Amino acid sequence: MHAWALFDVEDTCADAVFQAALRAAHASADPALGSHVLAFWAIADPGCVVAGGRSGSAGHR
Repeated sequence: MHAWALFDVEDTCADAVFQAALRAAHASADPALGSHVLAFWAIADPGCVVAGGRSGSAGHR
């Protein structure tokens, strides 16, 4: 939820937060959670691309 809130409210790309959530899902052996993290990341990620490549975790869409 933290990564999605950063994307939705603050218009910030939160790749590092999505990566942490994905690692937590893996560590807890919860594939359903991992698939949800990937799904939300896929929705947020196209908005994180800027001309010339990815904007990075602190960029804006």
